[in-house]
Amino acid sequence: MSGPPVVAVWLVRACCPARDRRFVLGDLEAEYVLRGRPSRWYWRQALRSAGALVMMGLRRADWEYALLAVMLASAAPALLMEAWWSFLLSTVPLKADIVRGADFAFVSLAVTALLAFGAGTICTLRGLLLAIPAAWLFALLGQAAVHNLVPPWFAVATLAALSAALAGGACLRRRFA
Repeated sequence: MSGPPVVAVWLVRACCPARDRRFVLGDLEAEYVLRGRPSRWYWRQALRSAGALVMMGLRRADWEYALLAVMLASAAPALLMEAWWSFLLSTVPLKADIVRGADFAFVSLAVTALLAFGAGTICTLRGLLLAIPAAWLFALLGQAAVHNLVPPWFAVATLAALSAALAGGACLRRRFA
C-alpha cells in the first residue's frame, strides 16, 4: 500500500511548527487511511492547512525571535558604523572627506556578518523564512538612510553577508539545541 503524497507531506512539514508536526502528520495519515487513501483528499487538506499552520507557528515565539534577529542583523550594523564614522571624523583633524574608503566597507561587512551570525543563533530555521527577507529590506533602507548613496556591490555584499550569517547562526543553534 502506498502512503500519502510525498510532496503534500513535505508541504505540511514545512508549514507546521516542529512541536506539533508529528501530531498533525499523524492525524492526517490516520484520516487518510480511514478514507481509503484518497490522494486528492490529502492534497486538499495539505493546501487548506498550510496557511493556518504557518499562522499557528507565527502566533508562537518564532516570529518574535525572527524580528529580533532582523533588528540585530540589519539595523544595528548601520547604527554602529555611522556612530563609528562620526567619532572618527570628530577625532581626526582635517578628515572631513565624505567619501568612505574600502576600510569602512570591509569593517561594515564584518560587523554586519558578526551581528547577523549572533542574531541567527536566536532565530529558528523556520524563522529564517521571515528574518532573511525582512533583514534585506531593513538593511537596504538603513543603508539608504544613513549612507545616502550605497554602491551596488556593497548592497549586494551586505545582503549576502546577512543571508549567510543568519543561516549559519540558525544552523549552529539547531545543531547544539
